[in-house]
Amino acid sequence: MLELPTRVIRLLTDVDDLVLDCFLGSGTTAVACVREGRQYLGIELDETYVQLAHDHISAELNREQMLMPVSPQEEQYVQLHHQQLIVEDEHDAD
Repeated sequence: MLELPTRVIRLLTDVDDLVLDCFLGSGTTAVACVREGRQYLGIELDETYVQLAHDHISAELNREQMLMPVSPQEEQYVQLHHQQLIVEDEHDAD
């Protein structure tokens, strides 16, 4: 579903460029822009599609945020606390 808009966006724009989608629909082009590091401006008259596009774009932004790399300090913090939780869980099981 995203293959065609993604290919066109890669071909015709650079990172941080603004992509105008005059018929936003379900937000497929906007989602492709998020994935490819482009800005987007979507226009849609039908409120149902506006909400649908908003939901799809929000889901993609949340997915992107979850995939962001963490710093070594953050990774160390997570590992340390994860180990503490495992040790606490083992003590609770006894």
